[in-house]
Amino acid sequence: MGTTLTAIHLKGKTLYLGHVGDSRAYLFRRGELTALTSDHNMLTMVMGVDPDEARRRVGGNVLAQCVGGRSEDIVVEAARASLCRGDRILLCSDGVHGVMDSREIGRLMANADLTLTCKYLLDGAFAGGTTDNVTVLLV
Repeated sequence: MGTTLTAIHLKGKTLYLGHVGDSRAYLFRRGELTALTSDHNMLTMVMGVDPDEARRRVGGNVLAQCVGGRSEDIVVEAARASLCRGDRILLCSDGVHGVMDSREIGRLMANADLTLTCKYLLDGAFAGGTTDNVTVLLV
């Protein structure tokens, strides 16, 4: 049994990121959505399948690494990014990005109100028929 972990630390204009699993972190800047993490599932890591395509395939949710699994095998994905005024950071579970494509997530991220954006992302996940847990954090 294991879980995913995607965490950020903001210090000044710098974002520090740590990630294991298939939850995702995105940067929304000037209307463009960019994934800051890669999915740590078997199809993506071992077979090189596109992350969004892997989610639609049988076995696409089988994690290659997770927190609570074999700890000696975990390689934490770490990154640092410089932030600009107006940037938004989205952390979400696969219950969201598994049923909504990046284009739809980006469209919703353009909303000026952070609370409404979170609501729309949650509503979109449930409307898309998610059967997984749904978590959204927007900074």
